Amino acid sequence: MTPGRGAPSRDLVVYAAGGGMRGIFGAGALQALAEMGVREHLLAVYGLSAGAFNGALFAQGTTMRAMEWYLHHIPARGILARATPAALLRGEDMVDVKEAERVLAAERLVDGEVLGRCAFPVRFGAVERDSLEFRWLDARRPDAIRVLLASSTIFPFVHDGVAIDGVTYIDGGYREGICYRRLRREHPDARLLLVLNDSEQESVVRRAAVGAVIRFRDERLAEAWLDTFDQTQGELAEALAAPRTFVFRPDEGFPVHLASTDPAVLAHGFWLGYRAVLTQRERLQEFLAA
Repeated sequence: MTPGRGAPSRDLVVYAAGGGMRGIFGAGALQALAEMGVREHLLAVYGLSAGAFNGALFAQGTTMRAMEWYLHHIPARGILARATPAALLRGEDMVDVKEAERVLAAERLVDGEVLGRCAFPVRFGAVERDSLEFRWLDARRPDAIRVLLASSTIFPFVHDGVAIDGVTYIDGGYREGICYRRLRREHPDARLLLVLNDSEQESVVRRAAVGAVIRFRDERLAEAWLDTFDQTQGELAEALAAPRTFVFRPDEGFPVHLASTDPAVLAHGFWLGYRAVLTQRERLQEFLAA
């Protein structure tokens, strides 16, 4: 994967998107990318929501351990046991955040000490609960798990948010979808590699269904969510056309949904993400070598 001679160029920004349990696709894609040596080119790693978890493992060099989280810990520990349509409409907590935090720490799946030693920035996207402003939070700190949870809190359906340095944050997905324009502004000369988890059809369905439920609970947040989704399609078209950007995303047949917990379905989703990278290996090599 090294272009030319000497040390590989470090001009690659990797972004891992969210999508609940659909993040298993991104985990598989990132595992394949790691095996291909993409980490040697890293300038920075970004992620939000499920992508923050995937991005953390990718930055640590432990991407394969995502299988433990998605296939074993989440179903076995009941972390998503309350994630049902009825519970969503009632406004009940959808995720057992305390158990998620305990398992992530006990199993050392996300390790702040390891992230702190990364030679490149590792940032998770989150939204300030009160102002709804998007922020990148540096994950290279001892409480990296708290930063991860702040990026993943689906307010108002998972408690009230997570406080980091005195500010309460919620899921970054409320104000960003694929982050292409934001990342291009921050890294105008870098190569961008976007790992997405939603197909075009899934994005349309999620916009309508989740947007309606959020409006039932919080009008202001619903407007932010819908505005984000409405910008995503144009942003994705720009990313797909940009010569210094490479995009991976599942096709319409991807079988994993936001709250899937069937280990067989999830394992299939992981290997679909893995295979999506392998099938474009030559094009990716050309992209990195150009």
